[in-house]
Amino acid sequence: MTESQFRDKVKLALKKIPSCYFFKISDRFTAGLPDFLICLNGRFIGMELKVDYNKVTRLQAWVGEQIVNAGGRYLVLRWLNKKQLVEVQEGAFHKMAPLVHMDDLLAEVFTL
Repeated sequence: MTESQFRDKVKLALKKIPSCYFFKISDRFTAGLPDFLICLNGRFIGMELKVDYNKVTRLQAWVGEQIVNAGGRYLVLRWLNKKQLVEVQEGAFHKMAPLVHMDDLLAEVFTL
């Protein structure tokens, strides 16, 4: 699955979450910003998407730190093609689940 296909699946999952507003950053000129900016029950969340073992860039990590320092949350959602799993990381929190359970995984992460 490509990152754009993964992005579309994440968008569908986010649409199912009540009280969730999100915006997909699609501008190539805003390097470092998370793929999704989310407001959920008054909480700001930056979500970066990755496929396989692509890494977060230094700039993306810095932006994530700024979001966290300002009281928001920053998480990385990764699709692992070989394992057919979705992985979520937020600080020390790390969990994997099959794609069919991504809705449940996001709901669990957002309630932390």
